[in-house]
Amino acid sequence: MASEQKNPFSFKRFPLRVTPGNRELIEAIRRVNKRLEDKFGHLGYHGILLAGSRALGYGRQSSDIDYMVVLNEKKSRGCSSEIIDEVEGELKKNGFEPHCLQGWYVDQIKDSIASGQPHGYLSRPVSDLFLVSAGKTINKVRMEILEEIMKRPDSKEVWREIQKQYSASVIEPFAVSASSQKPPRYSSNIEIQLLLNKEVERTARLREAIKSHSPRGGIKGVLRARRRMALPSLSKTHQWLLENGGQR
Repeated sequence: MASEQKNPFSFKRFPLRVTPGNRELIEAIRRVNKRLEDKFGHLGYHGILLAGSRALGYGRQSSDIDYMVVLNEKKSRGCSSEIIDEVEGELKKNGFEPHCLQGWYVDQIKDSIASGQPHGYLSRPVSDLFLVSAGKTINKVRMEILEEIMKRPDSKEVWREIQKQYSASVIEPFAVSASSQKPPRYSSNIEIQLLLNKEVERTARLREAIKSHSPRGGIKGVLRARRRMALPSLSKTHQWLLENGGQR
């Protein structure tokens, strides 16, 4: 089994500790996920994906918790609302404000891949599957999706689009200077938006998140942080999942 440090999909990719309350958030997600696995695992429940600024480590304590539930639509039909209610109840009980972005339906995505849907249509939902997650069968779902992609003659092009989308969602917020003493050498769209909206607190938190991944600062440290968080190549991702298909 690969070590946690080598897990390309580990919580440790993201500087979660920077945002206050994120330790409690992760514990709450793991608790509710365990209950849902016991109760709905046989009905197509696979796990929870976290997204947004809180999951990536630069949100405010008052920020919503954006999440998705990974389901098999046909098996879970009739119980998806109960699953969402359970997640939201656990998060609210622990002082968080949950926001369910959408259901992530395994069978729908597999059908879309098999039917030859264009890269742009597939890149967002598939890249979402590799976000911060909880669920003991998430890697099995990832493997199923990868194997569907690999059946396509344009599999490498599809995966490149997925990597680009993942980078836009996850890595670009970290394309800012890791130094708080000097002006940014280059900025991301997210930082510019935050500054334009005078969200000084969130801009500072974003920089702290970067510094936690690149404590020496500078452009080299930021690039190391971005490489650490990048989605691996199709072959490397497939190989890791082959070796760790049932593990988080």
